[in-house]
Amino acid sequence: MQCRKRQKNFFQMSDREKMEAVKEFDGSLPPSRFKPLSRKQRLLWEMAGKSKPDVSIYVHEGRQDVVIHLDADLLAEARAFAAKNRTTLPKMIDRGLRGLLAFGS
Repeated sequence: MQCRKRQKNFFQMSDREKMEAVKEFDGSLPPSRFKPLSRKQRLLWEMAGKSKPDVSIYVHEGRQDVVIHLDADLLAEARAFAAKNRTTLPKMIDRGLRGLLAFGS
């Protein structure tokens, strides 16, 4: 089944035109519409998955919370180091960042 070429941009269509344009996706798709990804498509799919951000920053009433995704082994090592040096993980990360920034300037 070939996709029809639309005359205008989807966002410029009226609600009725949008409903008509996406009508083919209302039900389940037949298995004939599926096929394995080509080598190029697989590469693009994997690259899209890797492009997720590793850091999320949330701002709440002037305070910023930063969520960083770390490898489980690295996190365990960092927690052990913080405990050994009698400090908290956030304080250790703060000192580490300040040291890197001072050294880089």
